Amino acid sequence: MAVNNELIEKIALRVTRTGTDKINFKILEMIDNGSGNINDMIKETGLTKVPINIRINQLEKVGLVNRWRGTGMVVLTELGKYFMKLIYGYQEIVRSNVMDILKKTYDV
Repeated sequence: MAVNNELIEKIALRVTRTGTDKINFKILEMIDNGSGNINDMIKETGLTKVPINIRINQLEKVGLVNRWRGTGMVVLTELGKYFMKLIYGYQEIVRSNVMDILKKTYDV
């Protein structure tokens, strides 16, 4: 089955937007660091159960996490692991170029 390139682009951007949202990314980092417990996420983010579950639903819909309802446990999918690896790699690229980026951004 051939998949439309426009559809692939749309989905890729949705995964990226969802995963890089500040709170969603914090949740992904917690899971990546071994704390996939919803109660821990509630404590760490300061959000209540409903907002955390909404965010986990968003992450689940784009394929970054899986969860076992009723257990409070969430894990990264293979796509989620790859996504985090890419973001960490991107952070290293930014770190090595931060002075150039600041100069261009702030005319330093």
